Amino acid sequence: MKIFLFLFLFLLLNSVLLIKAQSIKIYDLSSSFDEQNKYPNSSELSTCNFIFNFLSVDDLKTGIPFNYSSNTPLAVFKGSKINNSSSEINSFEFLGADYGYYEFTIIVTAGSKSSTFVYKFSCLVVGSNQEFNPYNTFPWILKFESLNVSLNKIKFIELDIKYSKIGRNTFAISSSLVQTNPKSITIDFASGQLHIKLESIFLNYNINRHINIALYPNSNSIIEEKGIGYGPLFKINSSSLFPYYNIHNPNSPNFQNTISPIYGYPGQYTFIGQIRNSDNGENLTLKTLNGTSFIDISTIKLNFKEKKQDSFGTPSSIGYSQINPTFFTISFRSISKFKHSTNDYYLNGLKVISSSFPFGFANGSNESFNYEASFSFPPLTLSPLQFQINSEPIKFINTIGNSGSNFQKILSYEINHLFEFKYLIKITTDASLNNLPGYIKINEVYYFGLEKCTSNEINNTTFEIIVDFLFGSLDEDGGGGGIEISGTNGKKSLYTTSSFYSISPPLKINYPFNFDIDIQNIRNIKFLFNNINVKNKKRANVMYFNYTGSNIITNNQITFALHLSDRTSYIPGEPLKDNKFYYSKWNSTIKMFQIEFFINANSMSGILPWFLTNGNQNSLQISNSFFPLENQLIILNTSYDGYGPIITSIQQRNISHSLIVIFEIEDLINGFSHGDFIIRGEVDNSIYKFQLTEFNRVFGTNKIGIYEHTLLIRSNNLKCFNQTYVISDVILYDSHGNRAVFQEWNKDGGYYSTTNPFINYLSNPNVFKFSYDCGDYIDLTPPELLSFSIEKSSSQQNQKTITILFEARDLDSGLKPNQLPTLYGITPMQSIQSIPTIVFMNDTNVKYKSTIEFPISFANISTIYFSIYGFINNGGHFSGFSSDYISRHFITSGVDIGFTRYLAIESSSQITSEGGELWVIGREFHSTLSLKINYLDENLIGFSQQHLTPIKSYSTALLFDGIKKTNQNFIIKLIDLNGIESNEYLIIPIIFNYYDDDDNNNNDNNNTSSESPTTTPSPTTPINETTPTPSLPTTTPLVTNQPQQCKGTPLCGSPKNGYCTSNGCVCFSPYTGLDCLSKTIVLDQPKFNTTYPTSEIQVSFEQQQQSSSSSSNSLNENSVFFKTLIAVSSLREMDINNKPIKTFKFGKWSYSKIDSSSSRYTTTINVKSLDGNTTTQTQIATVLQWFENETTIQFANQNISMNPSTTKFTISISSYQFENPLHNLQLVMEASISTTQDDDKVCSLREYGETSSGDNSNYLKIKVDDVSLYGRFIRRAIVDTFVKSVDNILLDSSLNALSNPNELQSFIGITIPYFNDNVIIDPVDDNSVSDEEDAICKNKEPSISSTQLAGIIIGCVLFAIIIVVISTYFIIKKRKELKVKSEINNKMKDFVSENK
Repeated sequence: MKIFLFLFLFLLLNSVLLIKAQSIKIYDLSSSFDEQNKYPNSSELSTCNFIFNFLSVDDLKTGIPFNYSSNTPLAVFKGSKINNSSSEINSFEFLGADYGYYEFTIIVTAGSKSSTFVYKFSCLVVGSNQEFNPYNTFPWILKFESLNVSLNKIKFIELDIKYSKIGRNTFAISSSLVQTNPKSITIDFASGQLHIKLESIFLNYNINRHINIALYPNSNSIIEEKGIGYGPLFKINSSSLFPYYNIHNPNSPNFQNTISPIYGYPGQYTFIGQIRNSDNGENLTLKTLNGTSFIDISTIKLNFKEKKQDSFGTPSSIGYSQINPTFFTISFRSISKFKHSTNDYYLNGLKVISSSFPFGFANGSNESFNYEASFSFPPLTLSPLQFQINSEPIKFINTIGNSGSNFQKILSYEINHLFEFKYLIKITTDASLNNLPGYIKINEVYYFGLEKCTSNEINNTTFEIIVDFLFGSLDEDGGGGGIEISGTNGKKSLYTTSSFYSISPPLKINYPFNFDIDIQNIRNIKFLFNNINVKNKKRANVMYFNYTGSNIITNNQITFALHLSDRTSYIPGEPLKDNKFYYSKWNSTIKMFQIEFFINANSMSGILPWFLTNGNQNSLQISNSFFPLENQLIILNTSYDGYGPIITSIQQRNISHSLIVIFEIEDLINGFSHGDFIIRGEVDNSIYKFQLTEFNRVFGTNKIGIYEHTLLIRSNNLKCFNQTYVISDVILYDSHGNRAVFQEWNKDGGYYSTTNPFINYLSNPNVFKFSYDCGDYIDLTPPELLSFSIEKSSSQQNQKTITILFEARDLDSGLKPNQLPTLYGITPMQSIQSIPTIVFMNDTNVKYKSTIEFPISFANISTIYFSIYGFINNGGHFSGFSSDYISRHFITSGVDIGFTRYLAIESSSQITSEGGELWVIGREFHSTLSLKINYLDENLIGFSQQHLTPIKSYSTALLFDGIKKTNQNFIIKLIDLNGIESNEYLIIPIIFNYYDDDDNNNNDNNNTSSESPTTTPSPTTPINETTPTPSLPTTTPLVTNQPQQCKGTPLCGSPKNGYCTSNGCVCFSPYTGLDCLSKTIVLDQPKFNTTYPTSEIQVSFEQQQQSSSSSSNSLNENSVFFKTLIAVSSLREMDINNKPIKTFKFGKWSYSKIDSSSSRYTTTINVKSLDGNTTTQTQIATVLQWFENETTIQFANQNISMNPSTTKFTISISSYQFENPLHNLQLVMEASISTTQDDDKVCSLREYGETSSGDNSNYLKIKVDDVSLYGRFIRRAIVDTFVKSVDNILLDSSLNALSNPNELQSFIGITIPYFNDNVIIDPVDDNSVSDEEDAICKNKEPSISSTQLAGIIIGCVLFAIIIVVISTYFIIKKRKELKVKSEINNKMKDFVSENK
């Protein structure tokens, strides 16, 4: 019996083990309701398609491969998605299932055993009796209420109907026809048809309300577009807020034209629209809506030739060479004119560089040139290699082709919401240091190599990438296109929200924060203020609303964004990503979303258009038009301006070596603020970029004003090439940020056509051109490259910084002034550009230096190869040199910089003046870091510094809470436990000023608050936020001079001398003085002191007289000499009571000559702390530059005119160790004047005050006898890259300045605020002399008048010093004051009459 029992147990155990060994488990991965129950893919179809994902597991890991089958031929096996040694995720696709319920069985076998799984699913009928909810907006919104699962597509019987899916069973519908009556549409379902009637979205409109129609250009001749997409325009005045127009074209009868309001007032607005499809000169009919039908109001015939994009003219055959094994070179010769277009260069489908001239232009002129450019191979490259310029692919054979590594896989994935639409995606791949990804692409943004690497181990690498999902997605068919990882061999792996990346457990790429907005779920829209007056003032407001129907709302894990869609906020057609969005925050107190935002000044009266979005590419943008009147924001304004400034006159004036361009700019409501211009040489491609501001205005106001800028065309050798200079790009800003944009070759800029600043000149292309006559000189020999070298930084912390030195020469005509070449660094996937500085220059040779600090992500797996292009000579020809050329003629053209880790802050979230939370973005972060905050707010006495620890931390993002309330900027820095510090980063809080003095004093009943379920926001300091910032940011409001009365008889010396403004007299060069009654003469360049930065000039009385009479230069023994001197005297640290606690006298200076007109001096001071424990060094550098001709320079966001024969001081001070952050530095400058004359009639005079020329400067005048020394010094400096105000103080009494009749001395202290890194004080011009009142004299007899004084001009950083001499001198600037005044008066009369 025991034997039988033993045998039974033995057989049973072996049977169980055998079954277990052969068992296969199947897990369903498609278990959601929507995956098992579907409608047909489109409404008219009657069959459904299904995809079923499942996991097969071999528990004992036998290694036997799986085989798959099903019990029906309708189920198709799709293959393995992901697998390991014992498991696989696979899918079956079930195609063509008719309506009904189904079951099908999948069979998985491994060896002799198998397992089965039964899938149950249904193909549902879409009945034609659906309940729906139409929204009569534009577009119409149609939502099906009774569908149980998602319907992807619908079919309309009407051919003019277009639609897009914008949410679950929600569709946006539009028609290509203009629907003035209710629209009947039919949806085709397999079970029948559904008829829907949609109301017209157009209001009845009365033709009698039209007033003027203006065409631009108003001409029947053939006219070519000046800029791509800048076609003809029309303006119409209308009393309606929403008129509608249609352009009827025989070739496009249903063409709809979009118009937008540009200026006006309630009851009288001007609208602008573009006329297209007019190449053939057809008769076009402008129609308008009258009641419910369109009627003709005007016939238009325009023959306007469209401007075409042309990359390189017509190149001959394209050559290819591969001399160097690491890069290849393409070359060709163009036989037609280059059109200044921007070209995109692709390598294996990836854009390497996007550039226009000068990249690749090897030699020649714009008429005909040779092109040569080098591109480096990827480290591992398949052959053939595909290279592409724009849309033209060129395949080359790569002789070093290598198959490379396999596809790279994601091993782990995590996504977290940070702020706004910023999400942190953390992925770990199987990449190692020997198998790095070429790039990771998320939401169409590329991240190269180790750019976002946070840790690297033997077999895998982790990346943290912060992605902005504004209008993006990870969906397979969404805007983002998922996550793409490309190896250096070009093999790519793509992961979307349908992709599995893990098999144990089975995990997909997910994006849980994207959801479809439902219109019906947005409730209770309110605004803090309504019926708000925005005349001449930007206003802050708050939007509140609820969103129901989603559980994640309660967790505060989603964000909405508000976009204002009025003309002052958005140019129709402009990419939305380029526009301003305001983001929501969850208010837990009132349990509502709230969005703080600004309404632009002088916005249009009426309902303000806006929309809400959740960032989902495919989700609906919720427009304000979807909601009733009680949810609308009403704007009140009697003076609307939505068009930027326009140019109403263009002139030129040629002087000596320069071309002066003169623009009359008009903006009658908001006023002109500033503008950016690009002018190009038509033959040599020389580029002149400059900005016009109020400092360039020579006459008028910001409403109508005359502005000038000087282009230096020829150098001192007087050689130059005769050519035309053409305006190619202009952006003009008004005082409230509206833009007028012209871009001749911007292929994507057509939507700017209705903002054209040249609207008055569409029929006159010649107005864009300027001529400068140089004679017939031509230099056919292009500049040559003499040397090229690369120096890497020796510092371990600066391994990403290199310095490149190179020299160019042109023996025949020299290199053209003010034209710098461009240095290009290119890898297989990235590029970088750098503009060098000049370190030496003479008539034929120029030495350049370029220091490049690469982004941490740049070229960490590839060599960077350099090329240089854009050398231009004075004879009309340019040259450039490819990496191939540089490698063959010099030591190398490439450098490897590797990958360096260091703690760094790269960006941050926005923060308001109310303080609170702040996200800090960067790299090498960890939870033990602390945030050091230095507040610049003087009101935070005793709380100027703060230390915070993060409340949430990632390797690339840290969240801090507890930022103090402040209206001022503050500086942050991260510090770890070992004392290692990050870079400093400036935070500029947004100040939402809800109440101002006008609200409190005027009791404006129009500015009413909605009933809001929240407390009233606290008042804050007003924000000065109107226009885009100039080239450098400012930290506080800059000081300006007080208005002054104009002096002189006649006033300001008559119209030829100057003109009167509210600030006093503004003189025309060469006239100077507060009354413009004195003139200056031009003298020879003085010899620079080689031991000390001083400017010293001696002049004799006889020389003054002879320079006026052009007689001999001989002197006699009775000559009377005058001596002027300016010098850098000392540096002092001043305490809080403005008392000096340290004084540094400058010792030995190191001298170097920059060029024939510039010299550099450097010295170092040792700064010892008061306790004697530490000593640091500070470097002071001074550059002296002589200006032979009148020149306009820019400093601290100001354009400053340097008069002929002036010397400019530029002084920079490096980091200084202050004893206390409340201290400041004072740079002391000395000025003196003396004479050898020693009789009883000698007098001296000292005068100090504010200038009247509008340059916001101080002036100092010291005078001895007949000679005056005049200094003008600016009241601003560049402090740590920010423009700040400085104080200029007269120190004569405290420093015991000499005051004798024949010798006078003055000291000026330039008070510099606390800084960290450096400060720069730069030049000003000068040109004034004063009367002799209150002079110190030996004898009180009157001396000669101010109009008889002789002079020398010396400009400096702080001073521009003049000895003024009466002499005949040509007048450079002729002002046609009476004519301009008459033109302005006429224009103002026209404007007033038009707007009555």
